[in-house]
Amino acid sequence: MQLSRSSSARAARPVRAAWSVRRLGIAAPPRRLLVLPLLLGVVVSGQVVVASSAAAADDVGIETRTVPADGDEDIDLDTSLYVPAASRDTSAPAVILGHGFGGSKDSVETEAQALAEAGYVVLTYSARGHGASGGLIGLNDPEFEIADLSGMIDLLADRDEVATDSDGDPMVGVTGASYGGALSLLGAAYDDRIDAIVPQITWNSLTRSLFPDQVGAPEAGAFAGAPAPGEDGVFKKLWAGLFFSTASGLDGGPGSSGSGSSGGDGPSPETLGVTDLTCGRFRAEVCTAYQEAAVTGRLTPEMAEILDRVSPAGVLDRIDAPTMLVQGLSDTLFPLSEADANARGIAENGTPVKMVWYRGGHDGGRNSDDVLRLRELTIAWFDHYLKGTGPDPGTTFEFPEPNALAAGLTASGGAGGADERTSTLPAYPGLASADGPTPEATVGDMPLSGPPAQFAVNPAGGLPAAISTIPGLSAGLSSLGGALGAGAFLDIPGQSAFFRTSPRESSIDIVGAVQSQVLVASPTGSAVLFAKLYDTTESGSPTLLGGVAPLRLSGLATDPRQAEPIDITLPALVHRLEVGHSLMLVLSTTDQGYSSPIEPVAYGIGLPSGAVLSVPTVSGTVAASGQPAWLLFAGIVAGLGLVLVGIVFWWGRRNRARASTIDPEIADVPLVVRGVSKTYPDGLKAVQDLSFQVRHGQVVGLLGPNGAGKTTALRMAMGLI
Repeated sequence: MQLSRSSSARAARPVRAAWSVRRLGIAAPPRRLLVLPLLLGVVVSGQVVVASSAAAADDVGIETRTVPADGDEDIDLDTSLYVPAASRDTSAPAVILGHGFGGSKDSVETEAQALAEAGYVVLTYSARGHGASGGLIGLNDPEFEIADLSGMIDLLADRDEVATDSDGDPMVGVTGASYGGALSLLGAAYDDRIDAIVPQITWNSLTRSLFPDQVGAPEAGAFAGAPAPGEDGVFKKLWAGLFFSTASGLDGGPGSSGSGSSGGDGPSPETLGVTDLTCGRFRAEVCTAYQEAAVTGRLTPEMAEILDRVSPAGVLDRIDAPTMLVQGLSDTLFPLSEADANARGIAENGTPVKMVWYRGGHDGGRNSDDVLRLRELTIAWFDHYLKGTGPDPGTTFEFPEPNALAAGLTASGGAGGADERTSTLPAYPGLASADGPTPEATVGDMPLSGPPAQFAVNPAGGLPAAISTIPGLSAGLSSLGGALGAGAFLDIPGQSAFFRTSPRESSIDIVGAVQSQVLVASPTGSAVLFAKLYDTTESGSPTLLGGVAPLRLSGLATDPRQAEPIDITLPALVHRLEVGHSLMLVLSTTDQGYSSPIEPVAYGIGLPSGAVLSVPTVSGTVAASGQPAWLLFAGIVAGLGLVLVGIVFWWGRRNRARASTIDPEIADVPLVVRGVSKTYPDGLKAVQDLSFQVRHGQVVGLLGPNGAGKTTALRMAMGLI
């Protein structure tokens, strides 16, 4: 099935039953409170059931139903429609809200409610292979998931509450994070009825995201970009394993038969084949390609074809819907370079593009203020381009000011303070500005020094491996070395080469991707290395900046004296390098998050003559936000501290004689873990309802694939979460 951008070319879709409508009279709690949804209805295939939610406002109705998906496969999709009361009298624009990978329509309930309260008819649905929807996961394949999105637009076109541009063409925007962000980009490329999009923390090239290779330089002017995807890269096995293990489970949703019903006793062990057990809810071709890549650690032609097909990179020239891109600084899965490529590709069409960076992403770091700010920006974008009522948001570039005090005393990738300030440029550097000249990044050189030749060993089996990436936890890991006063947990002696700049005599704000050149020799003519950048204090404590840059090298000299300079690009970041601090470039032979060679080999690593770190920076207008929170409230906190001491003293005396209430069944058990769950910002569930006990004299071992939640469980037990 081939998709066209013209709605007139679509085949006729199945007739869908009329929506059942019921007004919900449940008062909405404040948005800043965490509300657990209360499911009051059950969705049965072919039957419309209206569900209510504890987050529903009295002026928003929610209609839940299953609808048949487009195409030849007999599957149903689980949907919810949020209808503002005002749209009963006057039609309103619609927003389709996509969820993250491993999530469902329930994952985005809070955001859907907020958009509905802002006056939009909001449609959410669980994508194929997710939640209560049937079908198999195709990773946003144009023939399946993107065709489903067009079917959802057809549904909206039939609603009286939804404003239309013309017959069959509703006034609609699409937004979502991660998997949902790619849905919005690909949807806008294949269906020109989409009027505006807000993709968040998503990919440009899924090939480059899962098989990155930072050898080379970005295209000219791409100050936060990455080299173009090559024929091969370094497999990001930890993140990939987390995704495939999460969506390969056979419980928690419909089976892979394509049915939209989740009833029945489920498959028996006798009826399950190897494919059922290992592929779960993935399409067979996706699963097979992944399994081969996971075994070999290499990008196969079959895997490349699948990943390229579901990547916006090849269809950005089709997007004419005004686009606001949101990307996180704490993201080792889809780094800033992915948004950089999306912005440049879309802007080439003359399409308005706004860029927003924030201190969050797939590795955490987002706070409640980020949530509210991004929500307000999204609504403002849709207000202008869908309602036509809001002010023009322009094509500005917003990013957190690289200031340690304004950022809550954290390095790049950490959570900012409550009063974090934002820098704004009239446009993203290198893209045309609607107001004034085109901003450009300024690049300064910082000389590097180090031994002329260092040898780094790749150990047999690739173990032990350095640690730079733990999915969902990398924001905290980046400062681990600095906190411990050493980088021993991040880089292993004998496996790394180190090069440094001189301490800074003045501070510098790094905004973008740092570049450099290195020399590498290998007895095999090839190598896999991992480049990292650290901020080192005057005492030598390192803090990892921006994650790791995998390098797959070939055609290398065997003699270090004959090695040729190699261009490398570090991950883009936002960071202030303070006075007295220096940058340290590290090249390691291993990294726990990636596949690397298992054969033992020693590489010669050095610097070419005159080697430097090319450091980009941009300067914007800083939004006024007053002093940092800790400075503004220091006096108040001091006063409240005295009051708190009195309260604690009174409470202690009141409860001193009170006996503790202990469950007698676990009174003698040193460790009890009950119902531990962890969900990533995009809705992906890393751990779900984990429970176990460790009794006296027992030694516990947590076994499971990458991403099963072993580290999360231990961090929870140790009180680190």
